[in-house]
Amino acid sequence: MAFGLANPLGILALAFLIPLIIIYLIRPQPKKLEIPSLMFLNKHYKKAKQHSFLRKLLKDPLFFLQLLVLIFLILSLWQPWIDTKSTISTDHTIIVLDVSASMQVEDRFELAKKQALKSLGGKNTIILAQTTPLIALQESPKSESKRFIKSAKATDGSTDLGNAIILASEFAKDEAKVVIISDFIHTQGISPLTAKSVLESKDIPVEFINVGKNSENNVAIIDANIDYEKTTLYIKNYNSKDERIKLKINNIQEEISLPAKTTETYSFKTPKGTTKIELQHEDDLLTDNIAYISNPVDDKIKVNLITNSNSRYLKSALESIEGVELTVSEPPIIKDGDFDVYIFAGIAPSKMVRGATDKILKKVESGEASAIIHSQKTIKQLSYGHLNPVKVDNLIQTQALVEPTLINTLTKDIEFGETRSYFSVENRNRVKTIASADSTPIVSEINFGGGHLVYFGIIEEESEFKLSPSYPIFWTRLLKMVSNKRDITDSNLKTGTTLSLKKDVVLDKIQTYKLGKSTIAANLFSDRESDLNIEKLQGTKIKEFEVGKTQKRHKQNLEKYLIIIAFLLFIGEFIYSKMRGEI
Repeated sequence: MAFGLANPLGILALAFLIPLIIIYLIRPQPKKLEIPSLMFLNKHYKKAKQHSFLRKLLKDPLFFLQLLVLIFLILSLWQPWIDTKSTISTDHTIIVLDVSASMQVEDRFELAKKQALKSLGGKNTIILAQTTPLIALQESPKSESKRFIKSAKATDGSTDLGNAIILASEFAKDEAKVVIISDFIHTQGISPLTAKSVLESKDIPVEFINVGKNSENNVAIIDANIDYEKTTLYIKNYNSKDERIKLKINNIQEEISLPAKTTETYSFKTPKGTTKIELQHEDDLLTDNIAYISNPVDDKIKVNLITNSNSRYLKSALESIEGVELTVSEPPIIKDGDFDVYIFAGIAPSKMVRGATDKILKKVESGEASAIIHSQKTIKQLSYGHLNPVKVDNLIQTQALVEPTLINTLTKDIEFGETRSYFSVENRNRVKTIASADSTPIVSEINFGGGHLVYFGIIEEESEFKLSPSYPIFWTRLLKMVSNKRDITDSNLKTGTTLSLKKDVVLDKIQTYKLGKSTIAANLFSDRESDLNIEKLQGTKIKEFEVGKTQKRHKQNLEKYLIIIAFLLFIGEFIYSKMRGEI
């Protein structure tokens, strides 16, 4: 229990005790008379008189009463306080609900939902603790919160419990309380105990509700090294006994031995396309017994260059890129086919058929393709509609340096050089600028549905960029970025990963996801999440369903209690003086 003084300077008030002591020392003494029969005691009195003043003080109860009155009044001036806990009533409850893969063990998640329902307040904020904490509801009424909790499901991902607790502190205002419901298997981020300390330092009451129990039965696929030729699985036996299990890879079965408490590897040639891997073993967590592999079948980027120009620069750059299959269309005829990228460059306005871009726009929105609009001096005469991510205004005939606005894998070490003229443009909603000239967007891009829309604003005849070594490098990177063609690394991700498309896609289940022409495999691959016997919170035991009343630490001011005690002592002094006949 902490103790402190709000006004340490009050200690100076102790000086008021000095006059009280002096008054008692110098108060009038009874008149002394010499009595012959006592003359023989004079020498003894003179000797004792030298030590008698302190004894007089100690033998006078009235002095002590007055001394205590002063002392308690002086202590009240110090404004002392103690750190205490008190039960509080809260209307706003912030619930951090663990929805990670380990919560699928037995009935953990159902127990967690029951505890969440019991903890609801008048208004509720619900944060889901997963790979990336998610704010599911904010200050919602009890009825809506009940419906959400009843429909909630655990994911196949890991958990960042500590940062979910920190996130809860941002909503804890006006006597709100935070309730964390979890099995306390945290697999990344800061410790929940550290996060709890942060909240308590801000006087935010925190409750831990543990719904986890130790499990003695689990084997898991905890990792995989995947490349185009070979895949190596890492399979762990968490049990105290040896296990012999069946491993199924697509339609092929193998039987493997797993010694107790060890990790074994198993390698095989990576099949093309999608592969399902399964450990055929009944244990407490079945989620981590399954994994998927995605190995892209066709990694060629199919490009349709739509142009009426005889310029060789762009065409030559595209033909030089390895892995690009180039088709050239000459408007008004636009060749149909299964293309990944459409590039519009050097279009004759008279040859552009109205509505020709509508079909391509639908392909972009569905994620089947992407489109790049290459600027030209007659661009304002062309009706690209929403296929162009920018609104084109006036031609600026001023020499300007084109510089990257974003330094990323697309623009790193790219030198665009100068342009002698360019169009002033305005980015449409959510369009980001990649490169600019005098604050005017020159290269702009947006994720539109599942595909990309790009405006390339360097007019070919107004810039020497086409002669730069950076020119083919830039186009190589741009095509890889917008084609949605993923290599084998990008095609195999961990659950909990968020893909930023028109609408964010969270890979929260162990399965394959079809995004445009790409297939993404999502896997748990987490040793800590699969370890159901993991040390929960080192050095701290959290009993099952240990909740209790919500308490909040605060400073209890003792000033009024000291004044009350001083007043009672004053009344005692008055009564004592009356009894002695002094009043």
